[in-house]
Amino acid sequence: MSFARRNSASVLAALCIAIACLAVAGCGGKSEASGTGTTTNASTPSTASSSTSSTATTAVPPAEQPFVAEADAICRKANMQLAKTQLKKNTTLAAAAGVAARNAATERGALAELTKLTPPSALAPTWAKMLSVRRSLVRGLDELAAAIRRGGEKFPALRKQKKQLHAELTAVGSKAGFKDCAKIG
Repeated sequence: MSFARRNSASVLAALCIAIACLAVAGCGGKSEASGTGTTTNASTPSTASSSTSSTATTAVPPAEQPFVAEADAICRKANMQLAKTQLKKNTTLAAAAGVAARNAATERGALAELTKLTPPSALAPTWAKMLSVRRSLVRGLDELAAAIRRGGEKFPALRKQKKQLHAELTAVGSKAGFKDCAKIG
């Protein structure tokens, strides 16, 4: 009887670690363009000529180009930082919680810089939406770190929410002409 309990506890712990790794890994490191299967490495600065995405980036009007370039530079820096926090295969729950917390701090720092920018009036509604999605991602990463520390509850719901927010950010940002701000990690 005690063997079955120990074995069940081991399996549950391994499952929690695996789910935590999958959930945290999605907020940093490599990001997959939806629908294409193309993987891009966030540590390589993107350029207009080498960017590959399944969501077409809209051409940015000349009046908006300086703002988009400044915002994308901030996002590129954050994305490169997030790329450095990839989880290893045998990561512990404590390490996964630490990665989620560091990713939240990185996103929080980028968000603080991005909120200081004043968008052109034509981009204001889109920019407000993008910042709102990024705030939600930070809250989600904070919740994920806390859930991992508590032993794994809420993983599926948090992972689903994170995927939806990533997709929303990509759609809104790409449509407005952003490259680096239209993705996370």
